[in-house]
Amino acid sequence: MIAEVVLNLPLRRTFDYRLSAEEAERVVPGSRVIVPFGSRVRAGVVVGLKERSDLPDARLKSVQRGADAVALFSPELLEFTRWVADYYFCGWGEVLEAALPSGLGVRFRTRFRWRGGAPPPEGAEALAGLPPGLQAALRALPEWDEAHWTRLLQAAGGAPPGRGTARAGRRAADLDERWLWRQARPGGLLEVGFEYAGTKARPRTERWVHATDAAPPPPRGRRNVKRETRKERILRLLREEGAVPMARLRALMTEPAAVVRQLAAAGQVRLEERRTLRRPGAALPGAPPAAEPFLSLNAEQAAAFAAVRAALHAGGYRGFLLEGVTGSGKTEVYLHAVREARALGKSCLLLVPEIALTAAMVDRFRSRFGDDVAVLHSGMGEGERFDEWSRVREGRARIVIGARSAVFAPLAELGLVVVDEEHDGSYKQDESPRYHGRDAALLRASRAGAVALLGSATPSLEALRNGALGKLTRLELPSRVEARPLPPVAVLDLRSTPRQIGSHFFTLPLVTALRETLARGEQALLFLNRRGYANLTRCGACGEVLLCTQCSIALTYHQSERRLLCHRCDYNQPLPEACPACGAAALAIVGLGTERI
Repeated sequence: MIAEVVLNLPLRRTFDYRLSAEEAERVVPGSRVIVPFGSRVRAGVVVGLKERSDLPDARLKSVQRGADAVALFSPELLEFTRWVADYYFCGWGEVLEAALPSGLGVRFRTRFRWRGGAPPPEGAEALAGLPPGLQAALRALPEWDEAHWTRLLQAAGGAPPGRGTARAGRRAADLDERWLWRQARPGGLLEVGFEYAGTKARPRTERWVHATDAAPPPPRGRRNVKRETRKERILRLLREEGAVPMARLRALMTEPAAVVRQLAAAGQVRLEERRTLRRPGAALPGAPPAAEPFLSLNAEQAAAFAAVRAALHAGGYRGFLLEGVTGSGKTEVYLHAVREARALGKSCLLLVPEIALTAAMVDRFRSRFGDDVAVLHSGMGEGERFDEWSRVREGRARIVIGARSAVFAPLAELGLVVVDEEHDGSYKQDESPRYHGRDAALLRASRAGAVALLGSATPSLEALRNGALGKLTRLELPSRVEARPLPPVAVLDLRSTPRQIGSHFFTLPLVTALRETLARGEQALLFLNRRGYANLTRCGACGEVLLCTQCSIALTYHQSERRLLCHRCDYNQPLPEACPACGAAALAIVGLGTERI
């Protein structure tokens, strides 16, 4: 069989590799394989299997091994990522790499061996630059990896820890590292190879203790618990609670591991390794969140939800634009729609524009749906994201909340896709693959036959245009929940508004509002879209403005550093004592920046 493999490269093509009979039974589309590519080995995703290749057999290389026991990508996700690669002009492998949590990234170990299988003779010139101890250690080794090389350096004095200065140790280590890779070039003493070393993140396990049939029965009569031995206490806990994790035993007594080993050797207890999930934002693993009831919808919310509910029951793709003012209850409509989709046995995807907004949304959804909610975003640790992604792929979590990368979540039977604050520019990925999370979410919903719901108080022009064309059905929430008033907004004309005496940059109404806010014990935010202390440095004698020598724009003065900085190219210089044009000591700082505020 021939495997079609895509690699994480900016290439818009697949590569054919020969599969052995043994690998052909295990490898399926959507799983990863380790393949040779050029002088290295890489991990690629199998996107198809076929019996023949367009290339001659002599040019085909073979798959070294499979990297995954199961398929990481469903056929639906493979087709979706292929569309993203075609539409955004990037490599299919780049999109597949972005779709996986970072913890699933593969690691390779670099191995070095003597060319020809034997070390060079004594006194070889190529070894002269190495410490004698390192030369002797290398001659005794047929091959070694980079980690072993570092240990040899320390043992042989190439980079001794704690001896001499740290800078000298680093220089010695760098010198020997350069020697290693120089000899790995063609014609050098060493051959270099690469081998698969597993994924970055591993499932975390915890040891549990079980009592066996050989455990002694409980003693007759009353027992003084305070005088129990550690063995007796562990056996009593196992009789009362069943299986107990080692973490609980460590919390109850000192050094229980040795006692457990003795009990296991006597056959009275049995040890078991169980996988434990790293849960972001959960106070305790498996602890149920405080449940909250679903709120009653007002007439406008009920009308919007009724339209979404009808689309969910009808099946097939349907797109909605939910336009609601701030505080109109859009999130409650999302919650009701997710509950309806889950009642139909469908999974749900909710995208938010910023990682910082994820926590608040997760709290609200976990209070309604409990452990059915998973979180996916790039700000999580590798282990956490790997475990959450695994829960989703295994079907143990059917509601996913995350930033734009969560659009690739491995959800099966997708029924509802929600994009909150769809107008936000953060949905646009600024590095390859440069996809737009909102548009990709609409396409995934369309391909999965799911309902898409875009929400915003200020819809984007694209969403409004799609609504006008009939591609999105527009739903409106024009008023706030319980008729709560909107916060007052005042726009002041600086030409006629009185200023604060002694501080011309502040208007009197602003200063008064700040004083009233502080008197109430509240906080205030002032925004100004200018960095630095002042945006202009001008000579009072000749009118010369100090400009960037490369960009010809005015330099911004930063008082904390007493330097002039170009905010376009980062050119900077000290503030001169006199005008560079006329020599007059009449430089004036003009303008306003956040540092001056």
